[in-house]
Amino acid sequence: MKEIIHKYLKGSASDKEVTQLLDYLRDSAGNRSHFERIKADWLLDEQKQIPLSHLKAWHTIEDKLTLKSKSTTMLWLQRSASIAAVLLVFIGIAFVFQYASRQMVVFSTAEQQNVKVTLPDSTIVHLNENSSLSYNQWTYALLRDIDLKGEAFFDVRHKQFSQFNVNIDKVNVTVLGTRFNVKEGTSNELEVVLQSGIVELSMDGSDFKKRLKPGQRAILNKSKQRIMLDEVNADLHCAWMEGVIHCKDMGVEEFFANIEKAYDITVRIDNDQRLKDLKITYTLKDDRIEDLIQILQLTLPLEIKIDKGLMNVKLDKTRYKTE
Repeated sequence: MKEIIHKYLKGSASDKEVTQLLDYLRDSAGNRSHFERIKADWLLDEQKQIPLSHLKAWHTIEDKLTLKSKSTTMLWLQRSASIAAVLLVFIGIAFVFQYASRQMVVFSTAEQQNVKVTLPDSTIVHLNENSSLSYNQWTYALLRDIDLKGEAFFDVRHKQFSQFNVNIDKVNVTVLGTRFNVKEGTSNELEVVLQSGIVELSMDGSDFKKRLKPGQRAILNKSKQRIMLDEVNADLHCAWMEGVIHCKDMGVEEFFANIEKAYDITVRIDNDQRLKDLKITYTLKDDRIEDLIQILQLTLPLEIKIDKGLMNVKLDKTRYKTE
């Protein structure tokens, strides 16, 4: 592909090679980044600019044709005009890549903050806390590429023949029009929950591809390139946009980690495996912390005390034996 890109930049690529390059650029964000790097190196090494006419390509095509009739001439002219249109599009792309590489729009959120972002194509993004989203304002109309860190919910505006790409580290989520949630877990895991439409997961430098259906959750291990699929209630996974946290059969440590974030306190959990093995089902939504503690202690064998921003959680051993 590097040779074809060089030939295109020199104006000597054939129409077949231009088509190959077009398919290559459409395939993934990684391929478009590869094109940009090669173009930048070529311009630097050769100290050249991209030609506006690509006349050499036309002469190569012309030498191979024998114009025997008026109809043949018209067919050739139509074909050349189509190729010229494709090449002019690529020239535009090349110049946009060259001059817009620093034109980035960035949105970010702090602790306990989420924001609603409207992108230039009217796509709506809800950005969760400690997350960031960025895109190139010059190329977005053409490529619709988004870089994400953290968690976000996307309500993507459908555009015919225009994909929407979310890039998270080496993982790419590609859609045409849909609603889905993306969340970075551990350093190696990524979670995608599809509410409606279709999304396709892929990874840079890999043939890995997987399509999701509405109501499916994918947990992707990036290092091992493995995926686990299950059926979930997508609405529950997206409820954080309304300040609601649904906890269903959640472990004690994970549950109280959510409590720490929601109430900005420190939680200390007693080192008792019986306590850690308990499962909690609860919906957090603007509850007073006193009410929360009361409900938890009524429904579970827990002893909870809070003092000066520190919550201590222990197992109520007496109730544990009888419940």
